[in-house]
Parts: sequence; structure tokens; C-alpha cells
Amino acid sequence: MKQIFRYFSLDIRTVSLQEKALSAFLAFIATLLCIYTSSFFIDATNEPVYVASLGAAAVLMFAAPNSPFSQPWPLVGSHLICALIGVICYQFIPHFSLAAALAVSLSIFFMYILRCLHPPGGAVALSVVLGGAEIQELGYHYILSPVLINVVILLLLALLINNLVPGRSYPTNALSNLESKQKKLGVQTSLYNQDDLETALSEIDSYIDISRADLHRIYRLAVSHANKRRIGDVNCSDIMTRNVLVFDYSTELEQAWINLHERKLKGAAVVDSFNRVIGVVTIRDFVSYVDIKAHQDIYKRIKKLLKRTEGQISDKFEVVGQIMTTPAIVMEHDQHIIKLLDVFADQSFHHMPIVDEKKYLVGMVTRSDLMKALTVLRS
Repeated sequence: MKQIFRYFSLDIRTVSLQEKALSAFLAFIATLLCIYTSSFFIDATNEPVYVASLGAAAVLMFAAPNSPFSQPWPLVGSHLICALIGVICYQFIPHFSLAAALAVSLSIFFMYILRCLHPPGGAVALSVVLGGAEIQELGYHYILSPVLINVVILLLLALLINNLVPGRSYPTNALSNLESKQKKLGVQTSLYNQDDLETALSEIDSYIDISRADLHRIYRLAVSHANKRRIGDVNCSDIMTRNVLVFDYSTELEQAWINLHERKLKGAAVVDSFNRVIGVVTIRDFVSYVDIKAHQDIYKRIKKLLKRTEGQISDKFEVVGQIMTTPAIVMEHDQHIIKLLDVFADQSFHHMPIVDEKKYLVGMVTRSDLMKALTVLRS
């Protein structure tokens, strides 16, 4: 019996109870606000205040906000197009059953053509044919009110609510810069590019309810876990440099520059009085505050930046804290080094401060350190 149930059921066990409860709560808030707000624009004595299909849309917007079905154009486009189809089918096809079936089928076809496939759209078209005299008498006015009003309000609520909740982002950004991210470390983090992904999806020849960005994310996570399994239990503390150079906020630029060159380093952590990381300063940070387009020799311009300004007023930066990169991204010492690989691949920096459980600085890992460790482990 369990096998039969599993065969016909949707596997959503990976979603936590907290996420399920959050989705339900957000849908409750959005639906309540949508009905309440719509009542200010719609005359409830002459037309319905809320389109029933918006209940199904709320499920998508708040339980599956990353789905292609849930994005703004599918939500808005499908409701308007399908409402129009429903009105036309009711007015020009006298046979009730034929009008209902044709409204749904035409809705699917045109949602495909216009790239706004959204399951509740079929319900919008059907609601015109089955909705009774109250809806049918509205004719084309039904498309504007309540459909358009409801859809715009729900979309605005989805944009507001989903982006206020930590960990959520709406709308979902399309997959971008995939190949450039894969090349940042000088190693191949994926065995395919975006063209390969598009070709594979076209060969399936069926609508896949998952965004390309999520497909790539799932693949990268799977690769990350596979690499972790092959490399073994190697943490940041195993490859980090422990005797690290550190500066405090008030370290003068000249002193910091001298220390970096004496130790042949390209960067160092900046810490507060408790040895907690507040930023990272690199050679690139020094150079970025020098006009490299000027005709004057770059060495002279850097020397001018480093020179201490006499007196209490300065028209340039004087200390490390003014040029450091902040907020600093740090990694805990017991994190697996694969996590470093993922972060370095997605970020433009080359230095990762390593901290302990209390967030105190305990070491530093550079891209070079990570590449050397991976080379040894893979050999």
C-alpha cells in the first residue's frame, strides 16, 4: 500500500515543517490583504470581489515562489489572456460543455505561445463559463475588474512579502554568468554550460516545473557533495595559515603596505580589539584608490596615498579601516574545504579569514592554498 501511495504522491519530504508552516502563513496574509484591498476598488453589489483562481495562484506564489509558474508574467499574463478566452467562448459558443472544454484547451495553447503558463489560468477561463449570471453579465469588464485588480494586488503583495522574508527572493532571477563563475577559480566546477542545459531541456519536449537557476543550483550541490565524499573529511583548519598578519582599523596605510611586502602577502585581515574580523585589506584595495588612468607613474601615486598627512585634517584616506573591504566574509574552522571552493567560485576576493566558534580569527586561506590542497588530495 505504501508503494502505491508513493507512486502516486508528490515527494515533498525535503521541505521542512517550518517552511511548510511559513508558506501557509504567508498565503493566509496575502489572501486576506488581497481581498480586503480589492474591496476598496470593486463594487461588491455588482461583481465578485475576489477571483477563485487567485487561491491557487497564492499556493504557487508562497509555497513555490521559485517555480516558473509563479513568476510575474505567468501570473498576470495568464489571468488576463484566459479571462478573455473564457468570455469569448461563453459569448460565441452556445453549447455549454463545448464552451467550457474549449476555454480550457485554448487557454493552455495561448499560455504556451505567450510564455505565461500558469495552472490557475485554466480555472479563470472555466470560471467565466461556469460562474453563472453574476460573472457572465460582466462580459469583457470581468477582465479588468475583478481579474486585473486582484492580480495586480496579489503580485505586489508577493513582491513585498517574499522579499521581506529572509532566505526568499522574488521574482527568481534567471540563470546568468554561469560560464564565467565556473572559470573564476581556473578549475571546472561544472561539466556543462548554459547551451548544454538548453539543449537537454529541449530534448525532453515537456514543460519542466523548475527554473534553470534551480536546476543549476541542484546540480552544483550534488557535485559539491560528491567532491566532499571523494576528498574526505578535510576542513579549513587543515589547510589554513595560522601565523597570519593582522591589522587593526587605525593601522596607517604606509605601515600596512610595508608589512604586506615584507611578508610577501597580497592581503591581510583587519580585526577589532577582540580579534574579531571586521574586514580584509589587499593590495588591490590600495591600487583601487589610486587613479591608474593618470599619466603620472603609478608608484608615485601609491607613494602619495601612503604618505602620512601632517595635521588633523586630510583630503585622503590615512588608515587601513578606510580602504578595507567590508563586511568581511569569514568561514568557520570546521567547515569542509568544498565550501571554500563554492564561495571562491562565486566571489571576486582571494582571501578567506578563518574563525573559531566564538568568531575569533584563527587563520587565513587563500585561493592558492585551496588549489594546492585540492591538487594534493586529487593526486
